[in-house]
Amino acid sequence: MLEPDSLLWRDAGDWRIYLMAPGTALLQNMLPGVSAGIEQHSVAFREPWARIMRSIPQIQQSVFDPDMARRIRDYHRDIKGLDAHGRRYHALSPELYTAAHAVFTYTAITVIDLFDHELTDAEKAAYYADCVTWYRGYGVSDHLMPRTWPEFQEYWATLTTDGMENTAVAAFLADAYAHPMTYKPPRMPGPAWRVLSPVIGSHVRLLAAATIPAACRAHVGLRFTKADRARFVALAATVRAVWPRLPERARITPRAWQAKQAVLRSRS
Repeated sequence: MLEPDSLLWRDAGDWRIYLMAPGTALLQNMLPGVSAGIEQHSVAFREPWARIMRSIPQIQQSVFDPDMARRIRDYHRDIKGLDAHGRRYHALSPELYTAAHAVFTYTAITVIDLFDHELTDAEKAAYYADCVTWYRGYGVSDHLMPRTWPEFQEYWATLTTDGMENTAVAAFLADAYAHPMTYKPPRMPGPAWRVLSPVIGSHVRLLAAATIPAACRAHVGLRFTKADRARFVALAATVRAVWPRLPERARITPRAWQAKQAVLRSRS
């Protein structure tokens, strides 16, 4: 279990993780096994916004709460079948679970690197060590998990280049980002969505394009122009300037705050 003085424990409940959500969702679903599992086993396949928003709080809580980590693992016990290439997959296979957690590892490190401060190699190594501990909380075999930050960098480069592709779910998400009007959240009034969707879609597409590796943008045909880059740089700079001025309680999601406080109370 992570200690309260670890970097990941400190930062994992941050609201800024939602700035990574569009990109993280794409990366997860570029894994053929994950895409197949969503297509074949998830009732929320056609509700991209609902699925993203439902998953993030539980994933954040799993950093602090081993019971939630094991609960997430158990959600996946019966998720198996054949992917689009006819290959067998199981959500709890070490190959797929390691790859899926690698996406969360990338997310946890990148959100700080982009929206807080540029991380040193030593900080990235420390974050990565925390992410290995986090992974072990799920109780899934870790024999394929890279042991060090440099090993993870090699693994990640190979995974994003050769292990990810424009799957059915990734293509669906990319289209939802580009044409949000078509994918109205179930409880959102139509007139409100007509007003909000262009703004939401513009920012979601920008955040997805800016936060994923170039190889992954190429997989799904997601553009990232010079104008996009300039717009993102301005957005990230604004977040970095404003965020430290907010009180700690406002920077942490309610679910993560409660999980953190439960840990601290148990140790007092």
